[in-house]
Amino acid sequence: MIPAEYLHSIRERLVDDGFVTSFRILRERATEVDAHIREVIELFDDSRPEFSEYVQIAAGNVIEVTTYSYHLTDAHSNLIYRWDNAPHHPGMSGFPHHYHARFLPQDQVQTSEPMCIFRVLDDLLIWLESDPSM
Repeated sequence: MIPAEYLHSIRERLVDDGFVTSFRILRERATEVDAHIREVIELFDDSRPEFSEYVQIAAGNVIEVTTYSYHLTDAHSNLIYRWDNAPHHPGMSGFPHHYHARFLPQDQVQTSEPMCIFRVLDDLLIWLESDPSM
């Protein structure tokens, strides 16, 4: 898969997901070896994921998400979750992958697995189906 195809697959997923009511591309750029996308998504419950991903072609022509940030806020712009891999918590296991959540004490973060927009959307769908009020 080339980076432009990866970006296209993100757009297709957003169009096909029934819980996405709209999305707006804030930035999109692709070359033969890398790509960056930044989008704001509106969900049926008025929550708003916003994400930024930078990807590169890795060994074996596989797309690798190298830098990411995914923010989910409620209808009043209050943080629900934020996943990122900014290298500002070097002592954590799983470094640099981590998340922030409104149910955690302020400034506390938890270890996360590496994320991509598809995993975030899968997780959001599960949460919305189990607890629409999040």
